[in-house]
Amino acid sequence: DKTIKIWDLSQTTPLVRTLTGHTEAVNTIDFHPDGKRLASGAGYRTATSKDNSVKLWDVTTGTTLATLQKHQKAVLQVQFNFDGSLLASTGKFPYRIMVFWDTRTNTPKAKRVVYADAFDVNAMDWAPDGQTVPTGGSGLALHYWSCPQRCNGFGTKPQRQFGQHHSQPIRAMTWSLSSEYLVSVSGSTSSNQGFAKILYEPLSLLSKQYNTQTHSLFSVDFMRLEFTSKGRLLVFGDALGNVHSAFQRDTNLKTFIENKTSGNTDGHSEAINALQFDPLHIFLLTASEDTDVKLWDSLTSATPKLLHTFKHTAAALSLDTDASGDRVAVGYRDGVIKIWKLSDYSLLHTLNSHTGAVHGVQFSPDGSSLASASADKKTIIWDASSGSVQHTFPQATDELRSVAWSPDGKFLAAGGMSSMVYMWEVMTKRNVSSFPYKTSTGSDIIHAVSYSPSGRRFSVGTDKGHLYTWFCQ
Repeated sequence: DKTIKIWDLSQTTPLVRTLTGHTEAVNTIDFHPDGKRLASGAGYRTATSKDNSVKLWDVTTGTTLATLQKHQKAVLQVQFNFDGSLLASTGKFPYRIMVFWDTRTNTPKAKRVVYADAFDVNAMDWAPDGQTVPTGGSGLALHYWSCPQRCNGFGTKPQRQFGQHHSQPIRAMTWSLSSEYLVSVSGSTSSNQGFAKILYEPLSLLSKQYNTQTHSLFSVDFMRLEFTSKGRLLVFGDALGNVHSAFQRDTNLKTFIENKTSGNTDGHSEAINALQFDPLHIFLLTASEDTDVKLWDSLTSATPKLLHTFKHTAAALSLDTDASGDRVAVGYRDGVIKIWKLSDYSLLHTLNSHTGAVHGVQFSPDGSSLASASADKKTIIWDASSGSVQHTFPQATDELRSVAWSPDGKFLAAGGMSSMVYMWEVMTKRNVSSFPYKTSTGSDIIHAVSYSPSGRRFSVGTDKGHLYTWFCQ
């Protein structure tokens, strides 16, 4: 009936208070450990749902302290961790996100959003450490999530080295949403083969590899690859403009989007340098050497449908969507960065401070800032709302190829041609780590840097096929 009732079972008339404010069915409630606050989640489970909110209540007065809007379908579970500093909320398929809210004040902010399952998330329970929480649902799988951790204190050597898993330069890598798998891809202009390899935790174990010997080679520029919310589907862009897909349980790659040469008039005509799903994994974005960035509907049919093409005059090298999925930033070979609005395809900002190719762009976890790494040796943080420069870090010794935020937004890392890894504390702009990356075979060019979604690991992929990781302290 859309209400919450508080009872005192020691009284003859036990009803103490009725809380009203939700406009649809209340599915879940949980008391804060201090007993003074209550969290609730609402929304219809079967019909079209419009409430989809999490509310915080003052138990004593019955007033609403905050209404938290992040879910697009019914909220099925809410639960505080043991010290009450975090609240986790889960949602209904197809927007099956799990949100970690910072509840240390009465104006909570979303600290982290993950995509917990391919189906409804019906159950969760915080671990005693107050930092991790398992979830389960109608997808039958049990997932284990971690809140963002502080990531600093790196030494000059990795705490785990995976050796030379690739025989060609590593072009890109990504973590599964659960931080359980790390996928790396490689390719070379001198070979007609590209490789994708999946490392399973412990990460020294090779779980699966794909060989594109029957396909064209992978992109020699930065290629971005992403897991879907299932954590099993992978997509890859190649040097001829095709997009391939594979499931972890399969051994063969399948053509997901054909290029123009194959007869797809909507496809790309040159190498795909970057690709990424939007946060809800409904749309796929591809950035190509042919200067186009294309938005595809990747959910409603087996063959993605082209929705829009974002135009520019130089090759598109890198892209990233913000946490809301409403903006995409694209880095181009002419040094320009453009931020587009996905809902109406409008151009929000054109950023012109770089003088060299922009090989890496990434929004901060809260979407307020954008970081970029360029061939002009500069790493810049931009205000994502106004497009103004917030900070330019000291110039590197050579071209930069990749940039990555830590999941908590406190640290920024970059790597590139000089074999150097740079890491800064964002708030103070202090360099917390800067060291050359050398192996027994000499210096490596750093093609990719990446934090795991849990924030507990940081990885580097190089031109010699080496893959390294650190455990964050």
